[in-house]
Amino acid sequence: MAFNNSFPDEAGPPFSSITARLVGMQSLFQSHPRMLLNALVRVVIATILAVNLDAFLKLVVTPVLIASVIGIIAAPLTFVLGNAIQSVIYSFCFFGFDDKFLITTLDATGGKERLLLISSDGEWHKMGKFEKLSARLAMKFAAGFSVGFAGLATMIPIVGPILTAGLSGWVVAWDMVYVPLSGIGYVGVFPQARSVYDNFRQFYWFGFWAVLAEVSAS
Repeated sequence: MAFNNSFPDEAGPPFSSITARLVGMQSLFQSHPRMLLNALVRVVIATILAVNLDAFLKLVVTPVLIASVIGIIAAPLTFVLGNAIQSVIYSFCFFGFDDKFLITTLDATGGKERLLLISSDGEWHKMGKFEKLSARLAMKFAAGFSVGFAGLATMIPIVGPILTAGLSGWVVAWDMVYVPLSGIGYVGVFPQARSVYDNFRQFYWFGFWAVLAEVSAS
């Protein structure tokens, strides 16, 4: 199966029309009120899990390690592990929702039809259960840990957010478009990895600006 493996040669920051994007998001949520409620519930659940994990690591795990022989070496690892796992928690709490939100947005804006122009058969491939529970889940896990570990760089003044975006942006971009890539025929990790490799500049810079905007606002 042959595909047009090229993407538009644009690598600028993805917030040139923030007002239009906010208006579009508002209109989308008004048309799908359950989606907004679903998002709010997931935010609350993810926040509760992240706060409890942080408290457990700081109040239970770290004191135990400090009191042990290897405490001086192992205790700092709880901070690193906690930072990585928190990103994974948020990623998994929104598992399925972010993909559904993206597809709904593509349907509402006509983006789905434009994407089908670069597929060979003009049909949208729907992921099966095996792909959802294996490759897609693995992609979420990899993206979450990548952001978590790279996020440690944010502790460095000024250049920290830039390092974080530079290290993890391309993985985040891939995670964002995994379902649309699968939809136009790039089924599975290896075909998608080839597409990411061939279009790495676009993936890198889109993800870089997206992650930079997120970490700068947090």
